[in-house]
Amino acid sequence: MGESLSLDTTLRQCLADEKSARDQLEKEWTQFTPALRQRCVATTRTGGDPSYVEVLVCLQMGRDAGQLQRN
Repeated sequence: MGESLSLDTTLRQCLADEKSARDQLEKEWTQFTPALRQRCVATTRTGGDPSYVEVLVCLQMGRDAGQLQRN
């Protein structure tokens, strides 16, 4: 029974993380360049459907890397 509760908690946390990332993507989507958005969605689709968390992390890392290169 303990494993079932742990799995349920893990699943709920995963779904909450996905919802939070989706909400953040809705707010920030236009702040990322179209090329970066396309690249991140394509990259995270490799091996299956992308998650919102994966797309968001890819976009943030791409944005941050671009800012580092400019400095």
